[in-house]
Amino acid sequence: MQLKIYSGSNFLILTDEKKTLNEVNLDTSILKVDESSNFSIKSFAAQLSTGRLNMGVVFSEDFNLLEKKLSDEYVLIKASGGLVFNEKKESLMIFRRGVWDLPKGKLDEGESIAECALREVEEETGVSNTVLDKFLLNTYHFYEERGQSILKETTWYLMFSPGNQVLIPQAEEQITAIQWTNSNEIDAILPSTYPMIRDVFSSL
Repeated sequence: MQLKIYSGSNFLILTDEKKTLNEVNLDTSILKVDESSNFSIKSFAAQLSTGRLNMGVVFSEDFNLLEKKLSDEYVLIKASGGLVFNEKKESLMIFRRGVWDLPKGKLDEGESIAECALREVEEETGVSNTVLDKFLLNTYHFYEERGQSILKETTWYLMFSPGNQVLIPQAEEQITAIQWTNSNEIDAILPSTYPMIRDVFSSL
């Protein structure tokens, strides 16, 4: 099993797959652990946020050990979002805090992860009656909030929007623009957006 977790544009891989160790770059920092190891994923990941480390790998033959350490050191927050296409095969992009992004948000109590994705698309863009097609992937990232270390898991779905709907940016979420983007525009946007968003498009 393998888990890729971003911190900014840098990332950490947690894995029990030995082949990963042979595939990484020579300058990748590798931490090998077992039950007798005194290690901290949080301390290792801190090097990503400071830029001292671009990519790191934490390896254990027991992936459950890595999952337990994550749950001990981080608060898990679940979120969901959508990669939405219209009838012209254009994708729905939002401009938030100076970066092109996809609609997504945190899971509300009592709703399913799929319901969350549909709700967030409508709230952030005004697009309704969206049809959920299929699960794409989960992405993960670390961040700090109010003194807590957070691991956010975002579940992404492929969706389709019928008709020609009015786009309404959700101002309270700091969304200042929305647009349907064709493939050429996406190619221009992706290099300057978040690496997780590039992963979502790559999952198609």
